Amino acid sequence: TASDKIYDLLLNYVSVRDFATKAKPENYYHGFLSGVFTNCSDSISDYQSNSESGDGYADITFLDRRKKKAVILELKTAQSTKNLKETALQAIKQIEDKRYAEEFFDDVISDIYCYGISFYQKNCYIEVKKIK
Repeated sequence: TASDKIYDLLLNYVSVRDFATKAKPENYYHGFLSGVFTNCSDSISDYQSNSESGDGYADITFLDRRKKKAVILELKTAQSTKNLKETALQAIKQIEDKRYAEEFFDDVISDIYCYGISFYQKNCYIEVKKIK
């Protein structure tokens, strides 16, 4: 699964000291995933980071290569491994509440997928919801 792949990357390439800064830990994971997506340029297009969308700023959005499917990622940092799922569900709720998908509702885009991704140190949990 995607969470297993991200976990493997975190385990192999990241130290817990990497995100031990005064900045929000969420910022570290955001940069980390942006780096991962640079290797996906042959299968995604229109990659946006912190782009204005709906009533706020979506963490990461992109389209598939054919521009038929939209993906919205909202990243959160959990307080422990016990609340990874709850935190990922909060991220999905934020996407819906702040209407981040609004710009993708048109006749060209057939599918919109929302991903809530929560992190705790080197652990990752992903929730997905298809809204179109």
